[in-house]
Amino acid sequence: MDYLQTTKVDKVTLKDRFNPSFENNGTLHLTATHLIFINPAVNPELWLSYSHIATVEKQQISIKGAPLKIVCKDFRVLNFVFYKERDCQDVYVSLQNLTKPVNYAELHAFTYEPPGSKWPRSDGWNIFEFEAEMTRLEVPSDLWRKTDINKDYKLCPTYPEVLYVPATATEETLTGSASFRSRGRLPVLTYYHKYNKTALCRSSQPLTGMRGRSVDDEQLLQAVIQSNPKSPVMYIVDTRPKINAMANKAAGKGYENLDNYPNVLYRFRGIQNIHVMRESLQKLSEVIENPALNAGEFFDSLDSSSWLKHIRSVIDTSRFIALAMLMDNASVLCHCSDGWDRTAQTCALASLFLDPYYRTIKGYQILIEKDWLAFGHKFNCRCGLLRRENREVSPVFTQFIDCTWQIMQQFPFAFEFNEQFLLTIHDHVYSCQFGNFLGNCQQDRRKESLSEKTYSLWGYMCKQLATYLNPYYDPNFNADKRGIIIPLINPQCIRFWSGMYNRHAFAHSKSETIEDRATRIYADNKKLEKEISAISEEIALLENKSAEGQVNGSICENPEDEDENSNLQLNHDLKTMDSSTTEIDVQQATEIVDSNTLSEFEQLAVQDSISDGNEVKNTEMTKDVNYTISDEA
Repeated sequence: MDYLQTTKVDKVTLKDRFNPSFENNGTLHLTATHLIFINPAVNPELWLSYSHIATVEKQQISIKGAPLKIVCKDFRVLNFVFYKERDCQDVYVSLQNLTKPVNYAELHAFTYEPPGSKWPRSDGWNIFEFEAEMTRLEVPSDLWRKTDINKDYKLCPTYPEVLYVPATATEETLTGSASFRSRGRLPVLTYYHKYNKTALCRSSQPLTGMRGRSVDDEQLLQAVIQSNPKSPVMYIVDTRPKINAMANKAAGKGYENLDNYPNVLYRFRGIQNIHVMRESLQKLSEVIENPALNAGEFFDSLDSSSWLKHIRSVIDTSRFIALAMLMDNASVLCHCSDGWDRTAQTCALASLFLDPYYRTIKGYQILIEKDWLAFGHKFNCRCGLLRRENREVSPVFTQFIDCTWQIMQQFPFAFEFNEQFLLTIHDHVYSCQFGNFLGNCQQDRRKESLSEKTYSLWGYMCKQLATYLNPYYDPNFNADKRGIIIPLINPQCIRFWSGMYNRHAFAHSKSETIEDRATRIYADNKKLEKEISAISEEIALLENKSAEGQVNGSICENPEDEDENSNLQLNHDLKTMDSSTTEIDVQQATEIVDSNTLSEFEQLAVQDSISDGNEVKNTEMTKDVNYTISDEA
């Protein structure tokens, strides 16, 4: 609270960029973790985490007041106008301090407590275990082994403690290779395609400009080749433009000299560096912030930003890796410069193409845990979570989320999750509400004891899984091809994701999308199924009681009297079922379920009324199902 120059400002106007005539007048509050804007006439309140704020800009004072522009990492742009210039200055100074905390303890995750019913802090933290995931991929095997050479992060501080390497590679070879690779990030296994025994490995660039060559590194790559019985060669996929790799070689780093690496095919793929990506996103932000652009100007500016070009480049490289493993039966080593940006993007996406498990909700979370968190993507630096130079900030993870959405548009039946699932993950990477993405590597998170001091995003999302389900998902999609998908990369197949970048632009006129409606209907249908199942169980219980002759606690001596009494008791029980079962609003169900979807409800009977003749009538949303008790039973 020491950073707060003010905690409450009245007479503040929130302007709508796309509807200048709309003025939202209210009160602005600054708390320890959030900016809150409240207008009693407008719901809901606006809550903005300080971690979501990218820039705060004071603008020129006008006759209407002192304006303040806030640009957010989730692509919101907020324009406030203050009645007093002094209030504007106080808020500006406060936000400058609050949006860039100096250490972890100042982040929201360390004070966050879930509202309402809490869940254990440990929920979600144990979703990923590297050994369990590799066991699913049938590793270790006679070709690949587990090694503890990085225990306590001694060999490579930014790698996980447990590593998987070729079975024939010795500890001396691994140590020598690590000393020859930037940041000690030696080639190790990240994904194993168990059906054709091809491996996807990752590393950083070699230090060829400084040391020339390393026999240990060369032997390790030969061991990778020998671990694949189906191909005598392997690919090295350098995700960088060749000119960048050559520049790095002049600085002491570089790329592999094929004279020293026999049976290796080398490919440069041309994904630009973090600085180019940061500038591209900045240009994209300027496009989506400008309400004055007409259609032609919008698309020209979008093209000039090169954002979609970069998205296509990442997908194309990932596609190349997947096809090399699938069609050429070759193992692949993928690296960029330090192996934690472009390498994470392409390894994760290639795995997404090859393995349908990663396209489930849990599988995608594990994919992020493995290729992004365990292998040390620098979330602190790339997302600007702590006060550092902006040169380190870059939308690397945003691009990965965008690429995933692009693939979902081409294969809508192949993913268990929907767009909202991706947006939730993306936004909470920046919110600092949960501890998953704090730190630059696994070692950082262990040192800060984040699993003990903060909540997990996966635990939060687990409480509302229905929100993230894709109603079109088919678990058996492409089953004849083991669920493998290979996306198209034609320019017309790469789309601008309005649901991400423009979702806050038209907040006052947002309409329900087809996907949203389908998801809502899916959830409503599941609720109806549960209610009807409960009623069916109650009916079955009453029928069993009738069949056993347990009516009024006695057995009639005359069989005909017994039947008559049983029917009378059952009729009475059925009439009083309203007090013990959930009543179904048939009209609501009819509105939700289109007549074309009735086939999904062939087994669902809804009790409408019970006649004196003990007959449960049909409803219009089900096929004819009669529960009739004959007087001649």
